[in-house]
Amino acid sequence: MERVLTVKRRNHGRNKTGRGHVKPVRCSNCSRCVPKDKAIKRYTVRPMVELAAVRDITEALVYKEYTLPKFYIKIHYCISCAVHAHIVRVRSHVGRRSRAPPPRFRFKDGKKVAPAQVAKPLLIDDAGWRQAAYGRQRKTRSVSGISLKTQALYATVFLTRYTDLFANFQSLYNTTMKVFFIASSLYIVYLMKFTFKATNDPRLDTFKVQYVVGGVAALALIANYAFTVQEVLWTFSIYLEAVAILPQLFMLTKTGEAEVITTHYLFALGTYRGLYLVNWIYRYRTEYYVDWIVWIAGAVQTGLYCDFFYIYFTKYVN
Repeated sequence: MERVLTVKRRNHGRNKTGRGHVKPVRCSNCSRCVPKDKAIKRYTVRPMVELAAVRDITEALVYKEYTLPKFYIKIHYCISCAVHAHIVRVRSHVGRRSRAPPPRFRFKDGKKVAPAQVAKPLLIDDAGWRQAAYGRQRKTRSVSGISLKTQALYATVFLTRYTDLFANFQSLYNTTMKVFFIASSLYIVYLMKFTFKATNDPRLDTFKVQYVVGGVAALALIANYAFTVQEVLWTFSIYLEAVAILPQLFMLTKTGEAEVITTHYLFALGTYRGLYLVNWIYRYRTEYYVDWIVWIAGAVQTGLYCDFFYIYFTKYVN
């Protein structure tokens, strides 16, 4: 009796379309020889010059509207490397029956637009930048360009700051916003870790957060208003929020570019901190409010955004 092997796909995972032989290519990661039609193809766009020299070159240019050229690199992956790097993922036995192409947002109102331009304008406040990260994931069905470590740090910030959620009730609005910040932060981390895991590339998010968290924890034990558990955790959250954006900025520097909606998200995040500075100045003039820990941490966080703000205004505003 002839034994028939199980067939998963009608085309056996190939795209030869009747051709008897297809030339092989090399995997960009492991150099494995893989048929060209079976290889997973991705394109990366990189600037010809490093990000640190872009500002100097732009200022020295004679033509104001000149755009620096970029490298358009086509990368091939074998199936093993593509699955291991979360570029693609194995579908369930039910999902394999669907032969519909993945959704792509390429058109809006009958006009061809970039996928990043499909999203709506973002609100610039504390809840606004959180909705921006969530909306960016739900609109484009992708978390590429967003740092998972930054989102995890923000979730840690709110979990350690609002330890008095049920012990100290001030108002319904205050309690509702605390619950919203904690739930939305954890939900964003969940989406990036599980729902949109295939679009999250951990090889780009390589910032060493353990050193930052360790240093912040040591500083919170040394510089605080009262050596109690709740007060130390609150101080830890203030210090951690000041440097939580470092993985995202490091990821932006490493890739050399970012989608438009990602830069808008960072701008909203920085503007939210800038509005805090305005609030502190107002409260100091009217209520003689003084809080050196919050002020110094806020100044450090605002300083981290200064270089990004300069690039944002010169590139997207002007």
